[in-house]
Amino acid sequence: MFSINEIEAIRKFVQRGGSLLLTANHQGFVAPQNQLTKALGLPVTFNQTTVGMDRQKIELDADHPISTNCKLGLKIRTSCTMTLTQSPHATVIARYIDPALGVFAVAVDRPEQAQQAQSRTVLMPSSGHIASLDDSKTDLWGSADNATWMLNIF
Repeated sequence: MFSINEIEAIRKFVQRGGSLLLTANHQGFVAPQNQLTKALGLPVTFNQTTVGMDRQKIELDADHPISTNCKLGLKIRTSCTMTLTQSPHATVIARYIDPALGVFAVAVDRPEQAQQAQSRTVLMPSSGHIASLDDSKTDLWGSADNATWMLNIF
């Protein structure tokens, strides 16, 4: 879990226009992410669920700039899910083909006050799609679309 000081530092960073990439990874390890989403007022909940390999298929929003040049889609391994509540600032940039699993990636653009910079937070229930030689011996980072997608986020 994040300390109060860590949460405050992240909150201030985002308020000043800083961008944030927030990912979960495994079932049972989503409490810190939910702690941050609540503190930042983000419309996302990370869920402690397990997604079987046969259900880990996603589709990208081809019109979003983060998905530019990702024509084949992402190769992923994930073990938890994410739920999005309605928000005018949130855009789903990748979703599970199975709608019961919720969404895979959300971009939240937060135009705060006019004098402050606009910040973007990208949230994902898994960082498994950027793994290089993970425990399945699959080099997911070796996928051109996976690498391009992450570089577009950065």
